[in-house]
Amino acid sequence: MSAAFKFDTSRFDRSLKAFAAESRKSGMEVLENQARLFVRDVASVTPPNKDARFLKGRGVSAVKRDISKVMRPVRMAKNDPAAIHGRFRGNRGRVVWDLRGKKPDRRFAVSKPRLDAHTKKTADRVGFLAAGWVAAGRKFGTRLPEWITRHGSRYGNVRVGISRAGISIRMVNSVSYAGNVAGMTRRVQWALDNRARQMTKQLEDLAVKRAAGKAGLKTR
Repeated sequence: MSAAFKFDTSRFDRSLKAFAAESRKSGMEVLENQARLFVRDVASVTPPNKDARFLKGRGVSAVKRDISKVMRPVRMAKNDPAAIHGRFRGNRGRVVWDLRGKKPDRRFAVSKPRLDAHTKKTADRVGFLAAGWVAAGRKFGTRLPEWITRHGSRYGNVRVGISRAGISIRMVNSVSYAGNVAGMTRRVQWALDNRARQMTKQLEDLAVKRAAGKAGLKTR
């Protein structure tokens, strides 16, 4: 994960240790399986996703709304939509008016063909931030939506380490503006904690089944 963020891994580490102790699988197999599921979880809450769903439409709609704030289509005009859009975009990629936060008196007129082309080009970048997880997804076999994987795996990397201290997995989302995304730390922390919750639940279910088995009761 990116060095720009700090996460509390204690809950995940405790759950992983307990889960591995009860599993018949090797420590590497358990960790890689949790890594595969973590990639799914973290990608599902990386913008424009929200509430653990993969929503391409949310991002495309946001792009169109942003562009419509500062530009309007007309039959003919010489204005450059990319230049106008760039002038009003902040470091998170969203329209924030100008550097002083001042709203333009009126929307800029742009020829419809040029505006449509710029809107499509910008919308095609939806999923770019989540592409920072593609490398890890490919490594561990996580299936991610095509509108994320189309950006390729060069915006992130993953490394598995084995030492006397144990096994470690390091994932990096190297998209340049990842550190500027509001709530990104919280989203990644949620993904880690969700893995811990799911492992704990599996252990609890296993304990119930074992207790029922000893009592001679049938379980599903």
